[in-house]
Amino acid sequence: MLLDDNFRTIVRAIAEGRQLFRNLKLSFAFLLMVHMPLMATAAFIPFAGFPLLYLPLHIVWLELIIHPVALLVFQELPPLDELESVWRNPKVRFFDWREWTLIAIVGVLVSAIIVVGYVRSLGIDQDVEHARTMALIALIMAFAAITAALSRFRSRNAVVAVVAMVTSAGILSQIPSIASLLHLRPLHFDDWLLAGCSGLAAGALAILLPWMARRQ
Repeated sequence: MLLDDNFRTIVRAIAEGRQLFRNLKLSFAFLLMVHMPLMATAAFIPFAGFPLLYLPLHIVWLELIIHPVALLVFQELPPLDELESVWRNPKVRFFDWREWTLIAIVGVLVSAIIVVGYVRSLGIDQDVEHARTMALIALIMAFAAITAALSRFRSRNAVVAVVAMVTSAGILSQIPSIASLLHLRPLHFDDWLLAGCSGLAAGALAILLPWMARRQ
């Protein structure tokens, strides 16, 4: 930009800077939305007197999903046309109060979904493996829905990430020999339906964040 006297280069540089800021916001929002319920349920369920929810294998599985998504999915390029007009706030923050509120609501919603699904599936028989599988699948479905909502499938990485999440959830939980190694149990159709609807509810809220980010 400094060596080129073309004003289009300046416009392009500003566009890239704005888009980089949006990409960082979406990536950090994703990390917050998925880590909040992960940490909250990992602490709450044992403290409430229920059997342990996440085993070390499950944490590794979840982190293998979370960090590649945060690094690779939110890399949208700026548009090639003219700069969009933006609303300027003299006290701009990385996240404003509306975005923090939305992130908190999504985190609380996903946490509640996991707890309810875990307790419901645990039942009077204390079927820990079934309850643990239900909670993990609900959490991964929420991951997939939040990824789709924040990225809006604007890149191939986003599509691959969502498909990989859902596929890994199906393979690792529904194949009995693999599920037993992870201390899980295959779910029934109604369990998958509940997990899918729960994920869609989280994604329906998360989809508001990209719109908020574009206003800055």
